[in-house]
Amino acid sequence: MTPKQAIAFVKANGVVLESATGSVPSLAEAIVGEPVRGRWWSHPRASEILAATRAVRGFADVLVCRIVDGKVTYLHRRLWPALVRLAKRFPADRLAALREVHTPKGRHEVQATPFPDWVREDVQRTAAALSEAEALSLLAGVLPDSSSTAKRARRAPRPPLTGSGRVAAAAPTVNDHFNNKGAGLRRVYDRLVAAVRKIGPVRESPKKTSIHLDRVTALAGVQVRKECLILTIKSDQPIDSPRVFKSEHNSANRYHHEVKLTAPTDVDAELRGWLKSAYDLSG
Repeated sequence: MTPKQAIAFVKANGVVLESATGSVPSLAEAIVGEPVRGRWWSHPRASEILAATRAVRGFADVLVCRIVDGKVTYLHRRLWPALVRLAKRFPADRLAALREVHTPKGRHEVQATPFPDWVREDVQRTAAALSEAEALSLLAGVLPDSSSTAKRARRAPRPPLTGSGRVAAAAPTVNDHFNNKGAGLRRVYDRLVAAVRKIGPVRESPKKTSIHLDRVTALAGVQVRKECLILTIKSDQPIDSPRVFKSEHNSANRYHHEVKLTAPTDVDAELRGWLKSAYDLSG
């Protein structure tokens, strides 16, 4: 990965970890194709990682901070207003802008500009116009757990009861949808989600019978069948393609089109184009 490609990777994903593994993509992992164990500078491709990370750190449209689990995180400028809107949900030290500098003695030091000193006026204005729901939809995947939530988790409370006194069913997860299904279908799904994340931030919302892919609203839905995935894509116009086996005209300018996916290669340029249009409609 070249430095230019590294910057494009951060721009496409919005939130990226420098080298750690977490809830968002990792740049170092993307470069080497696997999780980086230990310190990345001992990896055989350390020079490539160094060139890419320094390029991203020096790019004006990227905030270097620690909002994801206290690890070095890159945040593209399109998400800065959402971060400002939700700033109270993060520990103050994680919001500081980090900058690596060379001292006169030749040492490398990291300087931190505290929040909100680094926030520009235009970002503040955009943040003020952003609703909390909109901001949450953009950054839900990176919000830290509150101390009270963590304490409740450690207490391991009893499962909730329904009005009749029976134990309520646990909320479904993405993994639940792939139980007793072929591993190949999960690879198709992962390729699909990765393709959407190259367009911008997306939230996976598993429901009882499907998985919604949400921006602000749902842009697509996935139903896991025995031998394929049924992908439902939002559109503002008909799609004339033999790949679309079912279409619904929901309103004057809204359509839902269904496509079967059986292999990772089905997530091709044509499908990515449809996903991009759906993503734009769901903002």
